[in-house]
Amino acid sequence: MVSTKLKKINTSQYRAIVDSIDRDSVFVAEIDGKSIQSLSEYLEAVWQVFRFPNTGYVNYYAYLDWIRDLDWLNSEKYVFIVHNSADLLRETLRDRQIVMDSLEEEVIPWWEGEVEQYSVAGKAKPFHVYLVD
Repeated sequence: MVSTKLKKINTSQYRAIVDSIDRDSVFVAEIDGKSIQSLSEYLEAVWQVFRFPNTGYVNYYAYLDWIRDLDWLNSEKYVFIVHNSADLLRETLRDRQIVMDSLEEEVIPWWEGEVEQYSVAGKAKPFHVYLVD
C-alpha cells in the first residue's frame, strides 16, 4: 500500500506537475522503475539523478546520508519522480519495501522538519515523491 507521503499519479497528472515546476528553485530527479530490478541498481540510479558526490561508496547507508544532505543542489524544493513505479524492484519485493520505507519514514520526514533539529543551519524544504504509472 502506498502512503499519503508517496503520491501515486498517472501520466497526465505527471505532465501537469512537471509543466508547473519552476526549475530555478526546484530540483527534479527522475528514474524509470522498469530498468531497476535490484537495490544496487536503485542506488546507482539515485546516485546519478541526485548528483551525489563520487565517494566510491555506493551503498544504502551512504544513500541515506546523501539524500538527506543535497546542499550541492542549491534548491528550495525537491521532486523525485519514479516512472513505471509498479515495475520498480518488482522481482525483489523486500528491497522494494526497504526503498519505499526509506522514502516515507526517513527521507521525507527529514526534509519536513527533522533537518532543523539535527543539522546545523538546516532548513526544512519540500521533498515530494511521485510514483507514476
